Amino acid sequence: MSFLTKLIESTDKKVYAISDNLSVHHGLRVQDWSKINADKIKLFYLPSYAPELNPVEYLNNNLKYEMVKKGYSKNADEIQAKAMGTMRSLQSKKSRVADFFENEYVKYAKNPTNEDE
Repeated sequence: MSFLTKLIESTDKKVYAISDNLSVHHGLRVQDWSKINADKIKLFYLPSYAPELNPVEYLNNNLKYEMVKKGYSKNADEIQAKAMGTMRSLQSKKSRVADFFENEYVKYAKNPTNEDE
């Protein structure tokens, strides 16, 4: 719940969150929390197996590509440092993140107003 709480606290606008169909995402705690916060968030669930519809998969592919470019890592700490650096760099590139939503399968999730949040 802490991720969702941070998400709704990060903006004064209503959040529309897309989730995969993992059973824990449908749990009672999530259902109760989303009812309490219904004015701040709306949850949408993807079909059971549809990675092409999941915008996070495009982010994951980008991360994997960038990690390969950075070369072999000797240990878990080095992998984590490279991954965190890649993700921090991506945070400052809003246009790159927006590109993930240009794919025909995930355009449904694109901000229709094209406003930068």
